[in-house]
Amino acid sequence: MNTWGFSPEKALSASKYVNFDSTEKPDSVVAMWKSHGFTVEQIAHMVKRSPPIIVCDPQKTILPKIEFFRSLGMPESDMVSIFCGAPNTFKRSLEKQIIPSYNYIKSLFESNGKSFGSMKRLAEIFCCDLQFQLLPNIEVLREAGVLESKIVELLQTQPRTLMVGRERFKKVVEEVKELGFRPSTPKFIVAVHAMRSMNKLTWEKKVALYKKWWSE
Repeated sequence: MNTWGFSPEKALSASKYVNFDSTEKPDSVVAMWKSHGFTVEQIAHMVKRSPPIIVCDPQKTILPKIEFFRSLGMPESDMVSIFCGAPNTFKRSLEKQIIPSYNYIKSLFESNGKSFGSMKRLAEIFCCDLQFQLLPNIEVLREAGVLESKIVELLQTQPRTLMVGRERFKKVVEEVKELGFRPSTPKFIVAVHAMRSMNKLTWEKKVALYKKWWSE
């Protein structure tokens, strides 16, 4: 409450996920972030979304990730945006998850003639399990007949669509095919994103609403 202006309710909620006897470690983490361009507002935003990151080891856990993204030559503002968009990236393994995910996505984009460009929209990719979510779901799209360029487009525009278990994602793809969308058309990935972004009850409510004006 004193450092970031959290409301009593928000401070109480966040405190359930952290445990420390002194502010030495949290203070050192904050100092690390500030020295690398994070504002107080951005730090508060990250802590609200992922309270445990405030007690990470600043030298062993925080700094290596910052240095990795800086080594890619990206602007500091982009690096800050990635961590603000997905603060749990600080809790992921650099060698086992972040670097492999970066290398895979980069190669996928480049092999399809796409510029990797800004990674800000891809922030949550670095928190996604490459082997158990991303790769299996990309394979589901390939098996369904979706063009490689459209898979890359989905990653560019709506990466969270792919961040779900393989069985759930495969079911969504099958439902979209049953609706009459052809995997070879651009609208297929739009439909997959739409179906993936809502639960069955929400879908049924929206269908019922549209039925008031149009036929089945």
